[in-house]
Amino acid sequence: MKLTLILSMLVLVQVALFGCKSTEDLRREKMLEDISSKFGQSDVRFSESGQMLSNHSIKLSELESLINKNNGAIEEIKYRLTQDDKKSEEKISMLSKRLDELFAVFEERKQKSLVLEKEVNEQKKYIEEVLVALDKIKTFLKEEEEEREKKEKDRSKKSHKKDKSISHKNKDKDKDKGNNE
Repeated sequence: MKLTLILSMLVLVQVALFGCKSTEDLRREKMLEDISSKFGQSDVRFSESGQMLSNHSIKLSELESLINKNNGAIEEIKYRLTQDDKKSEEKISMLSKRLDELFAVFEERKQKSLVLEKEVNEQKKYIEEVLVALDKIKTFLKEEEEEREKKEKDRSKKSHKKDKSISHKNKDKDKDKGNNE
């Protein structure tokens, strides 16, 4: 727009100074008008382009702001994930250590359990041997008792026979004495 104004002023100055126009002057004037009209149209185009450029600049700024905002959110999420990862790693490490400790305790108790199981089995075996020995002793004592009872019966029978025979003899003697008297 300023360019058009400057060109128009030049034409006016030329007309005022030189007053008469030659063919050359007319040609120049025509050329200036053509140029001027082209620049006028260009000014419209430039102003439309400028407005469009301004709109695009605003939209570009908005997009840049949105991208920055999203980048900030992404950075915050990355930071949180990093912190969560660190916490998770710490928890996993703690749980792993605890699991190792529990596994060690389990192995220790398993070994103690195996030792106790072995001792219990040995004791069972010993108890069975003792029971077998006691059963043999019981059988032996029972046989001894039966044999002693049998001997007593036999003695008792013999003694009873002796007593009978003695009493028979005594009776016979008493009879003999009674007969002798």
